[in-house]
Amino acid sequence: MGAVTRAYRREWIVVILVWASALSFFHEVGPQDITRLALTESIVLDGSLRIDRWQDQTVDKAVYRGHYFSDKAPGMSFLAIPSFVVLRKAGVLREANVGPGIWKDRSDLWTLRALAGGLGFLALVVLVGRVAEGVEPGTGAITAASVGLGTLAAPLAATMFGHLVAGALGFAAFVAAWSGLGATTRRDLRFAVAGLCAGLAVLTEYQTVFIAGAVLVYIAVRTLRGAAFFVAAAVPSAVALGAYNAAAFDSPFHLSYRYVSSDFATEQAKGFFGIGVPDLGRLWKVLFDLDGLLPRSPILVLAAVGLVLLWRKGIRAEAALCGVVTLAFLALNSGYYDILGGGSPGPRFFVPALPFLGVGLACSFGRWPRLTLAVAVLSVGLMTYRSGTWFYPDEGRFLTIWSLLGAPIGAGAAFAVVLAVCAVALGAWNLFAARSVRRTPSARGA
Repeated sequence: MGAVTRAYRREWIVVILVWASALSFFHEVGPQDITRLALTESIVLDGSLRIDRWQDQTVDKAVYRGHYFSDKAPGMSFLAIPSFVVLRKAGVLREANVGPGIWKDRSDLWTLRALAGGLGFLALVVLVGRVAEGVEPGTGAITAASVGLGTLAAPLAATMFGHLVAGALGFAAFVAAWSGLGATTRRDLRFAVAGLCAGLAVLTEYQTVFIAGAVLVYIAVRTLRGAAFFVAAAVPSAVALGAYNAAAFDSPFHLSYRYVSSDFATEQAKGFFGIGVPDLGRLWKVLFDLDGLLPRSPILVLAAVGLVLLWRKGIRAEAALCGVVTLAFLALNSGYYDILGGGSPGPRFFVPALPFLGVGLACSFGRWPRLTLAVAVLSVGLMTYRSGTWFYPDEGRFLTIWSLLGAPIGAGAAFAVVLAVCAVALGAWNLFAARSVRRTPSARGA
């Protein structure tokens, strides 16, 4: 094949439309926001890892020796530190909310979310679109729009959940490794970048250790030297996590999940931090329940079929890795006691696998463009609706950042929909324009 990644026509217009549409929606503050941003504030304000003064505002917390800590991997909290510091000094964040909790103000919360989870979403959309274009020219834009707006990536974009950031980092590790294996220059640097991204992914969401392991094996079967560079570059993140654990829980090997408090402690103590043997009943719910993956994102079916086509195309090692990651996260999600992970728009633990599964869409759009486009449009519509409703069972539906800035709720939601329609339309234009060019006599003669 040609390049691992390739830019496509109108790329940044498509990416900005996708990003703006997904980031338009505002979801009210939840435990995930508080536990992560409380750690951010505690580090900046107190030079401490304890979230004692905010612990009564969130059920997501760990307790150790009478003090409270975030029960999440610390990566998202670390990521929010630069934004918090700079925006606070610039006066963008309201100082009156800093002590009680910066999440108290909707616009402040949205801004910090956009500069954390939103940036991860942006990176994921860019990478999956470029890989798709490299696999099948003409499919990059529509694949980026489909994955960004037609899957759980959309409602999670404007949140402090760590899955999108971790997924983007894990996928970046894979892309860098793939690039390294096909390169003749700077191979070691690419493998080092892969290791750095994989380490940061695990620092953000512990479960992405499965992605890091898969990428390491992918490299090691081809070059042990490359695997050594990968591991060496992942070490700083491992050291950072160990240092955080030692400072908070007196051991570099004690993860925050070990000390989860409240109602989750009993279930979290079972198996491996709440993850047991995959259960067929839970797997059915992950896939087919109303809040499952496929009823709201049927495009994932064609993405899975596309991975088979990718294998047949001769890109076998990469197709196998994407398939293994997809199956691993399905198993993880169906082995966890709570498939939705509390209040979320769907089985959020699967989200880091989305870009890997999304690679298959390049082949499906190439083989069945009209069918795949029709399913993509349906998925985007369903997930756009989900983005506007999942946090609001009774009232306040379709609240957007535009509404917070003064626009009527209906107008703000309509604008988000228009952005999504434009992104999909440009993607479809690129797709069929590329097919038209390949069919012309001059193109065939060339």
